[in-house]
Amino acid sequence: MSDLFSREAISLSADDLEKMTASDVLLLASSHIPDEYLAAIKHQVVWAGGVASWFKLAEKNIWVNGVDDNLGSSMDRKIKILLGKSPKWLTLTHANSPSTPAIGTYKLIPNLKSLNINDETYFYWRSSSAFKRALELEPKIRDKNHACGLGQTYNIIKQILGKDANITAFINEQDWLEEIDNETFNAQ
Repeated sequence: MSDLFSREAISLSADDLEKMTASDVLLLASSHIPDEYLAAIKHQVVWAGGVASWFKLAEKNIWVNGVDDNLGSSMDRKIKILLGKSPKWLTLTHANSPSTPAIGTYKLIPNLKSLNINDETYFYWRSSSAFKRALELEPKIRDKNHACGLGQTYNIIKQILGKDANITAFINEQDWLEEIDNETFNAQ
């Protein structure tokens, strides 16, 4: 469901540049951050949301000081001793992200007017934005089996679906796929 959205870059403003240079930067989905923002954070403390983001940033010559390893962006990184100060995190993300404090570096533009999910019963969500858009297009997915990473996406989906939500948190999508394969195999 990666085609739920296209992305449109937002130009870096002087105000955002000032905020970024006074902060430590958290990048959750680095592949969507425009290059002008990446150039502006070359000398900041940079933390990546997962190993894939870390590698993508390294390919763009951005030094990554650490990675959440898909444990959720609200985790305590306990890096005060390394920095000599308490970190002041600023998340670079999309314009309508629930993350705070944050700078929107791109806009999500809905692509699809409908989804073809057929008889799918298992869904892995990489973001709450994707889940919300899919639910808007296909309300019947509400009662399906949902999975995502730990942290904000999980919390938001659980809140939307309610206390009886059928959602499970996994370290990453690969672990979820292995679990689904095991369930399918054991059911035969």
